[in-house]
Amino acid sequence: MELTFTLGARLVGVPEGRDAAVLRAHIANVGNFLRYLSLLLGTLGEGSFLESDTGGEGQWLRSLGDGTTSLLEPMVRALNLESGELDEIGRLIERLDDPAGNETIVPKDFLALWKSFEPLITRKRGRR
Repeated sequence: MELTFTLGARLVGVPEGRDAAVLRAHIANVGNFLRYLSLLLGTLGEGSFLESDTGGEGQWLRSLGDGTTSLLEPMVRALNLESGELDEIGRLIERLDDPAGNETIVPKDFLALWKSFEPLITRKRGRR
């Protein structure tokens, strides 16, 4: 008989910023960042942009500069559903900032897109 279990434990005495440093180590490049967003936003229902490499009629497929599919459509869907994915993306962007002042791995094109969503997210959060 095989038994599997998990143990919830609180780690005490860790240096400040450790969690963010571990996150930056795992999401160490633009590809990993975009894959993470794809996984996060890909759960928003049937017909997501992740299901095909080509856009159908009415689908927004704009390159993010590095050849990746635009995240505009799933981000608009997440904004409309108010399901928390965009809040998670905001926290991710903050945690990926390097305290040493090094450049973030978040693509500049994505940050420009994010700046247009940020005020909308804050406004919707205030209405809850």
